[in-house]
Amino acid sequence: MRARLKRLNPATQRIVGEAACIGNRFKLDILQLISHLQRHEMISPLSELLDEGLLSAQGDIEAWLESHDDGPVPELRFAHDRVRQTAYELVDESQQPAQHLAIGRALFAHTPPEKQEECVFDLLHQLNPGAHLIESQTERDTVARLNVIAGQRAKSASAFESALHYFNIALELLGEQAWKRHYELTLNASIQAAEAAYLCGDYERIETLTEAVLGNAHSLLEQIKIHEVRIQACMAKNELRKALNIGLEVLELLGVRFPKKPRTWHILLMLFKTQAAFAGKRYQDLLNLPLVTDPHARSVLRVLARLGSTAYIVNPNLHPLLIFKVLGYAQKYGNSAEYTFAYATYSLLLAGIIGDIDRGYSFGQLAMDLVDRTGARHLEARTVVLFNAFTTQWKRHLRTTLAPLKQAFRSGLSYGDFEYASYSITAFITHAYFAGLPLPEVEREARHYLKATESIHQGTGRNILRLSHQALANQLNKEGSDALTLIGESFDERALQSARAEDKDVTLLCYYGVHKMVMAYLLGEYRQARQHADEVRRRLSNVRAMLIVAIFRFYDSLIQLAIYPDTDFVGQRRILWRVRQNQAKLRKWSRHAPMNFRHKYLLVNAEVLRVKERTVAAMKAYEEAAELACQHEYIQEEALANELAGKFYQTLGQHRIAALHLDTATERYRRWGCHAKLINLSKQTARYRNQPSPPPQGPLSDGLAASRIDLSTLKKALKSIAAEEVHSRMIQHIVRAAVEFTGAQTGHLLLKKPDGHLYVEAEWNIDGEQPQLLQSQRPEDNQRLSLAVINYVRRTRQSIVIHDASQKQQQLPQLHHDSYIAAHSVKSILCMPILTEANDEPELTGVLYLENNRATGAFTEDGFEVLEIIGLSAAGRLELSRKAATDGLTGLYNHDHFRAILSNEFRRARRKNRPLSVIMLDVDHFKRFNDTWGHQAGDHVLREVTRTIQDCCRDSDTAARYGGEEIALILPESDTECAYGIAERIRKRVAERDIHYGGQKLRVTISAGLASLTPAITDETLLLQRADEALYAAKRGGRNRVSAHNTRLELSE
Repeated sequence: MRARLKRLNPATQRIVGEAACIGNRFKLDILQLISHLQRHEMISPLSELLDEGLLSAQGDIEAWLESHDDGPVPELRFAHDRVRQTAYELVDESQQPAQHLAIGRALFAHTPPEKQEECVFDLLHQLNPGAHLIESQTERDTVARLNVIAGQRAKSASAFESALHYFNIALELLGEQAWKRHYELTLNASIQAAEAAYLCGDYERIETLTEAVLGNAHSLLEQIKIHEVRIQACMAKNELRKALNIGLEVLELLGVRFPKKPRTWHILLMLFKTQAAFAGKRYQDLLNLPLVTDPHARSVLRVLARLGSTAYIVNPNLHPLLIFKVLGYAQKYGNSAEYTFAYATYSLLLAGIIGDIDRGYSFGQLAMDLVDRTGARHLEARTVVLFNAFTTQWKRHLRTTLAPLKQAFRSGLSYGDFEYASYSITAFITHAYFAGLPLPEVEREARHYLKATESIHQGTGRNILRLSHQALANQLNKEGSDALTLIGESFDERALQSARAEDKDVTLLCYYGVHKMVMAYLLGEYRQARQHADEVRRRLSNVRAMLIVAIFRFYDSLIQLAIYPDTDFVGQRRILWRVRQNQAKLRKWSRHAPMNFRHKYLLVNAEVLRVKERTVAAMKAYEEAAELACQHEYIQEEALANELAGKFYQTLGQHRIAALHLDTATERYRRWGCHAKLINLSKQTARYRNQPSPPPQGPLSDGLAASRIDLSTLKKALKSIAAEEVHSRMIQHIVRAAVEFTGAQTGHLLLKKPDGHLYVEAEWNIDGEQPQLLQSQRPEDNQRLSLAVINYVRRTRQSIVIHDASQKQQQLPQLHHDSYIAAHSVKSILCMPILTEANDEPELTGVLYLENNRATGAFTEDGFEVLEIIGLSAAGRLELSRKAATDGLTGLYNHDHFRAILSNEFRRARRKNRPLSVIMLDVDHFKRFNDTWGHQAGDHVLREVTRTIQDCCRDSDTAARYGGEEIALILPESDTECAYGIAERIRKRVAERDIHYGGQKLRVTISAGLASLTPAITDETLLLQRADEALYAAKRGGRNRVSAHNTRLELSE
């Protein structure tokens, strides 16, 4: 290419060299200007270049060259950048600067002043290479101004190295006397150059520029920005204490002083003052405060804003005092962009430290809105980080913080806030890890951001990111003790030894300790985990309001409870005290953000109940913790809840249920991607599975054999019991599960009512479609169970397994003589109490009674173990469901439970073509009792009427408070005539009963309406409607009477 250009005409060589100095593309008028040729003189060389294919043209070149008007100027470009580079090399190197300067001067002279800023990069592309040749100081100053403009534009575009280059040239051109000749320009260029040097990591240049500014600036206020750069540079170099000292010294010069050793009382005093100042202030009032105009106040605010994160790490007690000072300025001087940081930090203090989560969250939202209102995009990164890394997790799901934190990183890079860009990605990786995102995905993100942060020179944030990546890599790729040693490509924990000894870089040490304690706990190294937990606990005040505080509280409790059995009595008391402290925090957080903390609280509570040997309550807490963790997508904590539950069941000897939970834990850990934990857990589960199970004692019936129990089906059955909210359906689920999973033929569920007696609520034979609800049948009225066995279990509260009821038993020696046993040829019986915890004592809630009359020894130990799990799962839910299904005033069933029973009875009556009736009863003139005697009298009347109704009902009938003073009855196996007789009996008994209240005898009557099932009634709602119509017919007929729908039977007193 060089030889080819050398063969060109000399005039053509000269013009192609000048064109190369302009650039790859150029306008013909510019080329004419610097070549000093007339248009017609350019025709020959340009034609030669075009013919040779070295240039290409846009526009009619010949027409423009041959004319003398100012029409559209054609544009030329080199055919290839290699052509332009070779042509440029043809120009004598010593002449290149002069050539560029000449081109630059020509361009500048022909560029209108209003266009100079727009064309500044093109101008400086020519002027700067030859700037050292400029002798006139006036021209040097002009070019310096252009470089300052270019530096500002480059800095705004995040081209920080280019910006620093332009600012350095500007300062060089301005010369030694610049501070005297052009003070404002020099001050601006120096500060801008220092900021660009910080963004490029050129700390030596910062020192030089700082010395120049501090030595020449006229006032302290004009030095503030350079002090800000000094603070930022120290922080980037991880010289945090030096950064804080610089800031405090500057604030003192500005007249703002803080205690040298802030105490708690300093914080409380300033907190009370701040809260008093904001008392009664509405959100909109604060948002609409006027903007700060006082320059001294603005300077103070800028320095305080820079010190926030440094004080948080170095001197936690000073940190809130800085924020309170900023907020005080807001009240005195009005709003400022810097208040976005203050409001966001105040939200951190309120939500994460003081505990006023709702108010803290509202101040965080105020900070975000203020960013939009003031357009302070340069503060967006720090505001988003403070809000989402310190406040949002106490109110919203942890995963909602991930996208904003990523955006904060991008914003920080764009606006040069490298400090908070670094913090944002540290928080993002931490939140993603503990939110349960797949570990391979989180590790890839961490690796990506490690590369992305290489050039931003931020010590603390990047060190934490390196630590987090190493912890993730270990869990993905290492096993055994190696997984606990954080030495690898990203991080080497040996470098922390001096920091640990001298208690330096405490934020990094806290992150290190939390990662180590979590990993050690998950891998079963509880003593090592406790050592790290104790270290973190001493430093916890240095990471207040961060997510890792909650993670510490959670895992610290689990670690303490894991070593509880191997600790002496005094140590155990200390453990429980420490766990109570942690639980108090988790309980409060779970009230505001249950999606993040409720399952953690419950899992720790389950472990507490375990060590206290409260088996029933522990089982319920494990299950609920696992369910909530699954619901809110904390897969690693769902896995942990199942793992701990499995180990708990293993200690109880319930190996199959333990296997169910451990299998679930293994599958969840696999989905999470924690390879180290999977290896550890597989070793534990192998040990558990190798433990022998008791041999079966006999064949099983038509139900599922215990040795072939489908564990996933069992878990679904347990979930259906836990999730069911309708009392009647829950009863059916329990009876069905008990029969199916034990190999029984028939099953009965008896529940204790408020009168203290057991009643049969449901029964099922495996030949039937579904369990039948019996509406509180007395056991002695049921001909399908052994009263002797029921009474034994009720009295002893112990389970009993009868392998052959026709033979003499040790526990019930006379059972084989029982008439029921003989009449029904009963062979196998399993009966178990359902117990709940009440005042630390087991309380009988119900009894499960199962029979198999086809085989002796039908109920194996495995089947009994499964029944125990069903009973444990059912116990708490039954008690809660019974209370939820019962009206608190009358003790009758409530409206919802009544409808569920009616629906069941309606289907049964239709399927078997049996009679069914419903009665609606209403107390006459009930409002009069309330108005005359008060609502307590009305309640008393309703209770007495209820007792009378219950006395008149049969065991098979169901009574419920339908609403207000209305009571409804379901009468199975009852036609209209039978139902009418029952309703009339109730009406007479109520009218005859003396009800006393307040020394007065009250006369009470009721009206009743009834309806019976006919072919025309298609659903239970229509049946109720007919009964309701009959009731209102009785009311219209004069009250104190019974009316039957579609009958002429009506009797009045």
